[in-house]
Amino acid sequence: IDGNVGLLGADYDGYFPVYYSSQREKNCHLSQPIGNSFLGLATLKSAPINWSQLSELTAYRLGVVEGYANGAEFDAAIKDKSQPVETAASDAQNLRKLLDGKVRGIVIDRNVLAYTLMRMGGAPQVQISARPIGLLPLHVCFKRNPAALAMRDAFDLALKSNDPVALETEYFQIFAGAARRP
Repeated sequence: IDGNVGLLGADYDGYFPVYYSSQREKNCHLSQPIGNSFLGLATLKSAPINWSQLSELTAYRLGVVEGYANGAEFDAAIKDKSQPVETAASDAQNLRKLLDGKVRGIVIDRNVLAYTLMRMGGAPQVQISARPIGLLPLHVCFKRNPAALAMRDAFDLALKSNDPVALETEYFQIFAGAARRP
């Protein structure tokens, strides 16, 4: 669900996943973190980028999705124009630019990359860095009204009695199994 549908649609009380931002906190009742987003640098296996510090990436024009958070340090480099980027409207569009050789690398969540490659193809050509560009906690964004606040509070209480990492692992195991079925 995209944020507009999740916050404006009458059939929804919120949406997942979202990263924290001060603006989002004004628009949502944010849940406690439920898992993390590993933002990595995806490259073609035939043209990898070896790096150990984010500052080394300034030598490359990288694809990012317009309006997405990419971690504080990387976003600061974009803002001060030391990190050249090319924006795309979606992760799929960004991945297409990578596969077509229009950018050297793209910033993308590891799980989103796996899902998008499954849908679009190209997995044998693409790799993702072992080093993260950012590790960002994921939240549920509940509408900013009393009923949704009560839902957020109930969600957070239930979350305390579960292991978010174990839930995430189980989810992706189920997802991967479903993806392999004919």
